[in-house]
Amino acid sequence: MGMPMLAGYVFGIPIMFFVALHAIRKKLSWEEVRFKYGFVYLGVKDELYFWEITVMLRKAAIISIGVFLETAGIRLQTLSTCLTSKRNKPFS
Repeated sequence: MGMPMLAGYVFGIPIMFFVALHAIRKKLSWEEVRFKYGFVYLGVKDELYFWEITVMLRKAAIISIGVFLETAGIRLQTLSTCLTSKRNKPFS
């Protein structure tokens, strides 16, 4: 029961935000949309409304690497984390 709940929480919430924002991506400047979803996409370029969801998933991946690859050794954990933490410039 724990793993399905963890997967639903860790991946379900960001995916739900992405689906909701993608459906209303042309209306992101509307006041009611900004009030409801603005905390997720304000502060980034308009065409990158999904960036905070990417950040949420990246954080979940880094935590998963630390937990599930614990026995694989620090080198594999470091390499996996570096590959997961690729930088981009989404901010306005």
